[in-house]
Amino acid sequence: MGCDSAFGGLIALAAIVLCILAGAVFLVDNDLRRQVAAQMVLRSENEVLEGAVHERSATLAQANRELPWFSKRAIRSKPTRRRSRNRALAWA
Repeated sequence: MGCDSAFGGLIALAAIVLCILAGAVFLVDNDLRRQVAAQMVLRSENEVLEGAVHERSATLAQANRELPWFSKRAIRSKPTRRRSRNRALAWA
């Protein structure tokens, strides 16, 4: 009987160890799946952000190309405004 109870104890201990190992494997597998899912979300959001940065950079580049034209137009329009304002004052 002593041998049977020791053998039964070993079987119970082995069953507990197997359950713990199975739980650990499940947790590690679940954690890896979560990590992969999180990486996929991060990659997707990074692509969206990269697209927004590219679009904004293109908009800024276009604005920088147009800036000299606006600057020249502003410089040219100032004397005209002064002349028309001076004419209006002369008529008054």
